[in-house]
Formats: sequence, structure tokens, C-alpha cells
Amino acid sequence: MAELSTSKIDSHIIKCEKVQKRAHSTILTGIIILSIIPMAAICLLTYFITFSRVMDSKTNESRVIVNNIAEATADLFEDRISMIQAVCLQCSQVSDVRQLKHDLWLMAKAHPDVESMSITDINGMQVVRSDDNPLLDISDREFFKEIMSGKDLCVSGALISRTSGYPCLVIAKAIKDEKLRTKGITTVLIRLDDLYRELKKYELDEDTVLYITDSTGQIAYHPDESYMLNGKSVTWPPVARAMEKQGSGTEVYTNPVDSKKYLSSYAYIPDLRWSVIIDRSYTSVMIEALSLHATTLVITLIFIAAALVLAGIIYRRIENTMVSAKREWEHIARALQEEQNKYLFYAKITHELRTPLNIILGAIQILELELKNKQGSPGGLSRTVRIMKQNCLRLLRLVSNFIDISKIDTGFEKLNLLNVDVISVIEDIAMSVHDYLAGKQITLVFDTDKEELLTACDPDKLERIVLNLLSNSAKFTPAGGTIKVNVLTFAKAFRVSVSDTGCGIPAGDLDKVFDRFWQNEELKRRSPASGSGIGLSLAKSFVEMHGGRIWVESQEGKGTTVVFELPIRLVAQAQAAQGCQASKHNGLVEKLQIELSDIYQL
Repeated sequence: MAELSTSKIDSHIIKCEKVQKRAHSTILTGIIILSIIPMAAICLLTYFITFSRVMDSKTNESRVIVNNIAEATADLFEDRISMIQAVCLQCSQVSDVRQLKHDLWLMAKAHPDVESMSITDINGMQVVRSDDNPLLDISDREFFKEIMSGKDLCVSGALISRTSGYPCLVIAKAIKDEKLRTKGITTVLIRLDDLYRELKKYELDEDTVLYITDSTGQIAYHPDESYMLNGKSVTWPPVARAMEKQGSGTEVYTNPVDSKKYLSSYAYIPDLRWSVIIDRSYTSVMIEALSLHATTLVITLIFIAAALVLAGIIYRRIENTMVSAKREWEHIARALQEEQNKYLFYAKITHELRTPLNIILGAIQILELELKNKQGSPGGLSRTVRIMKQNCLRLLRLVSNFIDISKIDTGFEKLNLLNVDVISVIEDIAMSVHDYLAGKQITLVFDTDKEELLTACDPDKLERIVLNLLSNSAKFTPAGGTIKVNVLTFAKAFRVSVSDTGCGIPAGDLDKVFDRFWQNEELKRRSPASGSGIGLSLAKSFVEMHGGRIWVESQEGKGTTVVFELPIRLVAQAQAAQGCQASKHNGLVEKLQIELSDIYQL
């Protein structure tokens, strides 16, 4: 009945644990689904909306800047193109070189950004200049070649002036005769200093770059001068897109130089075939959107944190309830298990008491019959008395163990510490069982690393511990086997091990061997004299009373080793002398007969 109830309680505990896990997962899932996920989704949605608005705002801002720069630059060069057209007209009307030089000088002086103006013949040799610098041969210049190939107007890429060393560009226009044949070229060399100064006035963010490329893709202006006028054409996507579309636009691209992502806006200047570009760091746009979204994000995080705190509170309450319920079930299960153990114990005690009593009763009946018939021989009477004595010893052993258990449970069992030579005590115990083991054809080996070790212990309990371990080994060691007793000493403790070559203990039962009343059913069937399951439990209690520890090592089919370790210490010298005297008169033989009464015939 108790076993059935315990099984049901165990089943309830398992169900309780499953319900607890389901409740936890249900609560967390519910909070995540009903609060965290929707809030996170709303937060992400609002962030993307904010990000989109910031992108539009930054894009529009960049477009306005690049378009303004493009228009201003186009207007500037439109004015210079008008000026060069006037020069061409002047050249067709005036043939005096001095007059032309004077007119060119006046025009250049009226426009500070004009470094020089010149008229070149069809062979590329300058005929006249507005300044006093030497006349140059410009036949190698691209703009000269383009004009001579039939173009009417040509704007060069950005270049470095040969005379001043400043960044400039050249506007060249063909001078035509009456038959519209090219008879020369008028060139205006325009310095870009003023344009650069105007560009630097734009206050842009730290991570925003404004730059201009010419018709060849070369960077004509960049805040980092190492990029400027290096003769290299860049193929960055916004540059290529502006030249391809010949218009304005926006795109996101990854710059191959620094591998960073940029939001780029560009505008194209048709007359010059130049491109104005602004690159904004894509990361900064995202951060700005995040900062604008901070309020919504904070509210969302607060809500999520509150939801998690609430979930934690509910989780803890349910967990505490479940844990309390589980503890109650476990308490009930332990109580029922204790009742079951008591029931089994009383059943075993009844059986253990009844068996020797029946034997004693049978022996008494034989004595009565022999005395009545006067047929008993001295040998037969002696054997009958030995049987009676052996079973009385079994009863005495059982009752003594039962009394010791009661004392330990109630706290009345105390240690009688005496200074004794534990090596001598353990060796005497081992040698005293030699004849018993020899009768069973079992070899006993005793070994120690020291001949003497004086320490405080309770000699009676030490003898009980060692005798119990030897008794257990003897029960399960077959004929021809070996039992070894080994004593090792350390700085602060000594260790005793009792090993046998018996049947061993299954690995799954090693943690139960010291449980009170526990017996392996298979081993019990192999050895009917396996006892009541109290001995090892008592041995463990005695070891722990000394402040020591005990453990078991075993391999099924190979044997078992039980090891206990006690501390080395000394008590008062008066007690030490008493202990040595007591150890000589401790009735060891009688204790052996009691402890081994289950195994041997007297």
C-alpha cells in the first residue's frame, strides 16, 4: 500500500514539474507574442518611417546644394563663353597684333578669375597673349586638337597652368573666316581659385563630402587635395551615373576607396560636362534617424522592460507555487517512504528474529528428547549447544545493531576517544578473522606503510567498522578469492581500504550501498546470509562521527573496495594510557563471533 502511494506521489511530482515547465513557457510565449513582438514591430516600423524621412530630407538638402553650385558654375562659365565669343568677333575685325593684345589685356583685367587670354594660329603657336609671358606652342593640348577637328567650342578638363602653377581650365573657340573655315583659336585660361573659395563656404557635416569632377572623370575639387588633379579618372557610381544621365539624381553606393556606404546626390553641368557631387555617410543618416526616433525607442524599451518585469513577477509567483507544491509532494513521498521502510524493517526484523528462535527452539526440543530418552551423546549435545549459541549471537548482533540505530537517530550515541595504535588495532582485527577466512578458502592479506600510528579514536567503533567491512567482503567472496586490508598514512589522516575479489556491485547501485536497510536483490539471492542491510549504514555513521568519510569503488564481476578515512589527532595523555589498556581487554573474540555469526559455524 505504501509502495503504491509512493509511486503515485512520484507520478504527481513528475506531472507537477511538467505543468511548471508548460506554465513558464506559456507565460513567456504569451508576453512575447502579445506585447514584446508588437511593440518591437511598431518600433521598427516607426524607425523605418523616420529613417525614410531623414533620407528624403538629406537627399533634398544635398540636391539643393549641388543644383545651386551647378547653376552658379554654369552661369559663371556662360559669361566667360560670351566673353570669348566677343574676342573672336574682335579678331575678325582687327588685324593689328598690338591692338589685339591691348584689347585682350583689358578684358582679362576686367575679370579677376581670367589668368590669361590668347590667340593661336592653326599650327598651335600662340600669336598674341594678354600677359607678358612667352608665347607657347599648344598644339599638344586636347582642346586644340578638338577645335581643329571641327568643334566650334571646347572646354578642357581641369589642369595646372604652365605659367602660374594654379588649377585652371581652358575655354577655346574657333575663329572663322567668311567661308566659316577655322583660321585660328581664341583661348581663355580661367583660374579656379574663386570657385574653390566659394565651394568652401558651404557648411557641411563632418561626414559629408562635396567634390567636382571634370569631363574626363578627374576630380577637379575635393576637400582632400590629394585626390585633386592627379590625372586619374574615378569610376565611382555617382560620377559614372551623372556623366551617363547628364542630369541630376541620387543613389546609395559603397565607395571603393574606404569601403563605406554613402548617400550620394549629383548634378551635371552640360556646357562644361562637369559633375557636382555630395556624399553623405549612410551610417550618419541612420544614426540621425535613430536619434530622432529616440523618444519612441525609449518608450518601447520601457514598455518591454515593464513587460519583462511583470513576466518575471508572474513567473516567480507561479514558480514559487509550483515549488511549494512540489516540496509538499516530496514531503509526503518521503513520509510514505519512511513508513514503507519501517514496515519493511519490521518485516525483516520479524523474519530475522523468527529464524534463530526457531532454530533455538528446535535445538531445545532435541535436547529435551535426548534427555528424556537418555540417548544423547556428549558430541551431539555439544553440537546442539553450539547451534543454540550461534543463533543467540545472531539475535544479539541484530538487537545490538537495532539499538545502535536508535541511539544514532536520537543523538545518544557518543564517541569514547582514546589514544591507541590504530595500526595494531586494525591488524589484530584482520588477523583474528584469518582462521574464519581460511576455513572458507579465502586468502587474507594485510599491508601498511607504517608499523605504528598513535591517534585518538573510539576503539570499539573502529573495530565494529573494520569487522563489518571484512564480514561483507567474506559474504560475497567465493572460495579461492582474496581479501586485502591496506592502511595508508598521510599528514593529517589515515586511510583504510578493504578490497575483495567477489562478485562486485552494479554501477547503478553504488550510491545506495550506505542506505539503511538497502540490499541488492540479486546479491541477496546469491548469498542468503547477506544480512539485514544495516551494517554499512552503521559503519558510515561511525566514520562520520569521527569526522571522517567513507566511499565504495566496485566493478561488477571483479570485486569491491570500501575505503574510509579518519583524521589523525591526540587527546589527553591520561585517556591515552586508559585507551591502550582498554584495547588489550576488549573482548575481540566475542565481537568476532557476533559479527560473523551469519557466516560461520562455531
